[in-house]
Amino acid sequence: QKEGNYYVTDKGALMQREGGVGMRVELKSPKDVELLKDFVPLRDALKQAHYDQLNDGAWEQSLATLQKAYAAFTKKQGLINQFTTKTVKVKVTDEETGEVFTDDELRRQYTVLSKLKDDPDYTLVAALEKVNDDTGAITPSEFLTARVLGKPDVATISSPSDALLSSLNDLGHVDIGVIANRLGLSQADTIEALGTAVYQDPSNGWVTADEYLSGNVKRKLEEARAAAK
Repeated sequence: QKEGNYYVTDKGALMQREGGVGMRVELKSPKDVELLKDFVPLRDALKQAHYDQLNDGAWEQSLATLQKAYAAFTKKQGLINQFTTKTVKVKVTDEETGEVFTDDELRRQYTVLSKLKDDPDYTLVAALEKVNDDTGAITPSEFLTARVLGKPDVATISSPSDALLSSLNDLGHVDIGVIANRLGLSQADTIEALGTAVYQDPSNGWVTADEYLSGNVKRKLEEARAAAK
């Protein structure tokens, strides 16, 4: 869980992560506690569906699981974006005359979402439905019915710098073997092709030029001289 997420323990206690630790949620209304407990599996099913879509996993299965979780939630708690309307008095300024007068305005109060908003992922769950601005009709969104996240595009490797950047993106560090494989070259030819884009640090192996030429440069120079000897 991320900071602020609600979750339910194996013993059925409603918790919320605060400061990296779980804190028991104390609410006066048992109905609100039950609402949040029902929200947790729906949120988790949605996040799993998104994860599987993004990583090209078993997204069809997790999407079906999400649909079941949504059906269970709405059967018990009603639509996620259900709302009531309230008429409020607002001050309006006439643009031409500058005159200020009072008018009635209809405002929506989202009765379920207002109780979920302390969870940082509540907006993701809200996106499972679409609300028509004119009619107020609530219908399922594509988040619930289709794949909305595609597999990341495979980087096109057309130069040594492309191969270097793609390896840094995938691994977080310079790996000459991986770069050589992506270029279809030997490791020796890869090192020659990369030129001054990488350096061999006697302490840390191959690193980017930016990393090698920063920090304690004098120490690195002494290490390089000692390694050369």
